[in-house]
Amino acid sequence: MTTVSVAKVHGVSRTTTSSCWLPYAVCMILLSFVVLSALSIIYIKDYSRRSFSELQQLQQARDEAQVAWGQLLLEQSTWTTQARIQQLASYRLAMRVPAAKAITRLPL
Repeated sequence: MTTVSVAKVHGVSRTTTSSCWLPYAVCMILLSFVVLSALSIIYIKDYSRRSFSELQQLQQARDEAQVAWGQLLLEQSTWTTQARIQQLASYRLAMRVPAAKAITRLPL
């Protein structure tokens, strides 16, 4: 402890001493900043890992949806082929191809 000043109060001399608390306060503030930055690094690293895991799951779901979409397009093209349409027209609707003499052309 260091002696700072001598004061005379009511006729009695007193010496006041003060401890050097300022360096300790600075050290505590710096220590708290170090702890806070360490905790924030831990939090951000965990958040990054969880986000990356979610990204991978979403990419996998997207890939599965693209495969399903491709299969649906293939199925649609199968159902709309000319041979399929002719087959349905002849069986379900009893349609037939007209004879060449029954076809009439209109002038444009």
